Amino acid sequence: KKTADSSESESESESESDESDSDDDDEALTNAEPLAALFKVGQILRTVVVRSGKGKSGGKRIDLSTRLSRVCDGVAKDALVDGAAVPACVTGVEAHGFVLNFGIDDAPIGFLPRKSVRAEMASSLARGAILDVVINASAGPGGDGGNGEDGGGKEKKRALVTNSRVVQCTADAKRVSSAVTRESDYTSMQSLLPGMLVNARVRAILSDGLSVNFMTYFTATIDAFHLGDGKGTDGKHLNGPTPDVSKTHKVGDRCRARVLFVDADAKRIGLTLRPHLVSPQAVSVQPSSTETGGDPLSHLNLPKPGTSYDAAIVRRVDANVGVLLELPPSGAAAAPTDDESRMGKQSYSPPKGACLGYVHISDATDDHIERLEKKFKVGATVRARVIGRRVVDGVATASCKKTVVEQPFLSLDELTPGMKVKGEVVAVEPYGAVIKLAPGVKALLPPHHVSDIPGRTTNAKVCPGARLNFRVLSVDVARSRATVTRKKTILNSDLDVIATMEDATRAGGATTHGVVTGVEPYGVFVSLYGALRGLAGAQDLGLAPGQTPTEAFQVGQCVRARVIRADNGPGKLKLSLAPGGSGDGVVLHDDEGGGGGGGGRLDDVGAPPPGTIIESAVVKRVDADTGNVLVTLPGGVPGVITAAHVSDHPVTGAALVATYAPDDAIGPLVALEAKPRRSILSRKTSLVTAARSDALPASVADVVVGASYPGYVASATQNAGVFVRFLGRLTGLAPPSQLVPGARGGDADPEECFAPGQSVRARVTAVDATVDPPRLSLSLIGTGFGGGKGGKGGKGGKDAAMIETTAEAALVTSLFADVDAADAIADARAAAGDGGDDGGD
Repeated sequence: KKTADSSESESESESESDESDSDDDDEALTNAEPLAALFKVGQILRTVVVRSGKGKSGGKRIDLSTRLSRVCDGVAKDALVDGAAVPACVTGVEAHGFVLNFGIDDAPIGFLPRKSVRAEMASSLARGAILDVVINASAGPGGDGGNGEDGGGKEKKRALVTNSRVVQCTADAKRVSSAVTRESDYTSMQSLLPGMLVNARVRAILSDGLSVNFMTYFTATIDAFHLGDGKGTDGKHLNGPTPDVSKTHKVGDRCRARVLFVDADAKRIGLTLRPHLVSPQAVSVQPSSTETGGDPLSHLNLPKPGTSYDAAIVRRVDANVGVLLELPPSGAAAAPTDDESRMGKQSYSPPKGACLGYVHISDATDDHIERLEKKFKVGATVRARVIGRRVVDGVATASCKKTVVEQPFLSLDELTPGMKVKGEVVAVEPYGAVIKLAPGVKALLPPHHVSDIPGRTTNAKVCPGARLNFRVLSVDVARSRATVTRKKTILNSDLDVIATMEDATRAGGATTHGVVTGVEPYGVFVSLYGALRGLAGAQDLGLAPGQTPTEAFQVGQCVRARVIRADNGPGKLKLSLAPGGSGDGVVLHDDEGGGGGGGGRLDDVGAPPPGTIIESAVVKRVDADTGNVLVTLPGGVPGVITAAHVSDHPVTGAALVATYAPDDAIGPLVALEAKPRRSILSRKTSLVTAARSDALPASVADVVVGASYPGYVASATQNAGVFVRFLGRLTGLAPPSQLVPGARGGDADPEECFAPGQSVRARVTAVDATVDPPRLSLSLIGTGFGGGKGGKGGKGGKDAAMIETTAEAALVTSLFADVDAADAIADARAAAGDGGDDGGD
């Protein structure tokens, strides 16, 4: 049996016989109206507690039911008297009205004529909907009864209607909201329902509210949050309960209150004086987002979550409980956060007049606090931020924690894919870890996003209570869901965030990080940010001849993916995982096309073969997005030098890229690869020098086991190691065990230690010629470039140290040569500019 069942069950029971089997039940459930058609956000409902306990995440869990047979379990049919306000459930929709069920044993059915319902309300009433009605027995069959005053006397107006088969009702908002429940022979604790309007008298003033009497025999309490509205510090209306009950209420005062809750077992009754619950508009109001400007709770006039206040006024301090704050009216709210400004959100203006917010002791300070009254003084001002809304109480929930006040976001719709966030692990479940990013904002860390290592779904650091760094992968506001990742590669990625088809279309050819979700013989499936996913065909994986996708990729592996095409369907992309894409990371936006993307077969431009030295070329232009230098070789052959290949040293390389301008001379260069439409070049001194002396291998036949060769990083992964490329497509692998000590530690990630295009010097440890293509095994230990501080830990002792020293000396020499080249370009440009500024045109 369901514990949190809805009113639909009430309407189903009317149409099902006792002998109905499970097939009938399934059919009834299938034909039931969707919950969105029966309930509206902001609608006031009566519920009964079915079960309470602890939830999976450790917090409290309360199961409720709106089923009227449970809510009205203690109400007798004799309570259905003329003028009584009762809840009802729609069990049938007829041409002239609606058939109602009251959830009371042996009670007659109700009928609500359409003319007794507002047109907009009638159009939204469906089978299973709950609403409040007033018994209108004085009306004739099918009549609306007017105001019920023409029944001919008090006794007739309050006549019992339990002997009738059908009871006429009205849903007139004014009558429903103003119907007072009066004492009768059938009134008992069990017959009292939340929402009943009663006349009460103040019996005593309590420290945290009022004690009142009603219907002669009943005693109830009104807590501090449900007193009538008070006045602000400026004497104007205050949207919230009065902070000082002794100034607004006296013993003997009479008031009209509404029943808030009834605990028949404990003999406890709670009442409320809050206008938003007692007023004529409170009952049977079903606001919609269209009627309230997008916020179905705007009629409460409470500030939205995330609104900040620099001068909230302390109005009351409840020892060991919390602090009541007066939140200033519009104009005093803080400006939107930087994140909100970047997202283009308009700043929120609180409603006219001040309102109240409550700060629980757990939200008072970041540190543990023993006594609230020591830090918070009545009349003092504090910084606060709204973190939620207590809708029934009609007050905002606020926090004075510095971390919350300065938090860049406080709601799910403020998160964006790619945003770096901090969060606390709340629980670890088989389906992933639940992460608390902010008060009321939680996200899911899927198991395969716990670690960069494919297949690993657990991590000792991801445990309840741990505060860790995450990156937002996707946000689904409609379903209140967000996912984050802990993969270091994505956390530290500075590549583009491609989360929508618009991003992919706008940034055609851009590279981003993704996660492998499937490996098939024909290609690899990759998920990106948001709901984007793509397929990299086997031809776009950069595989060696004879290598299969399953040999190079695993599910859960982080990869660099380049967008080739964004028209494969909703959320689907064509990707390339080849190291550097078409041409070692070349993302072209020139007049000649994007390289490798199709568009017809073109004639070969005659690019020089790998290893060719080009003493000088002319700069055509520098790509501002990628830093790639497009050049023209002697003979008019187009070429490209990626930003990473401008220099052996990244600092001087970036400086040179910023220095080069069209028509500048650049060189010497070495041809790395010959493409049909262009030449892939490098200006790295280490490669140019080695190529001059024929010491840069282009095939396995040029390789000698034990020898060291300069090369560059093609790619790096945590599980495989570092792929080093030489001339052409000759590539070898340095496994994690053969990396420098700083890059082969337990938590070290080769992708963090080695950047694509980085200069390295690799020693050949083995060549496996039994496979096709032959496999090249390398070591970066004690070889120089990439050896870092751990070079002497390699094999060879003094020889390794000598190699390290020589390589570092060559790197320093290259660095100074780059500086001289930049100076020479500047001098040449200055000399050319003596006759005018347009000399470089």
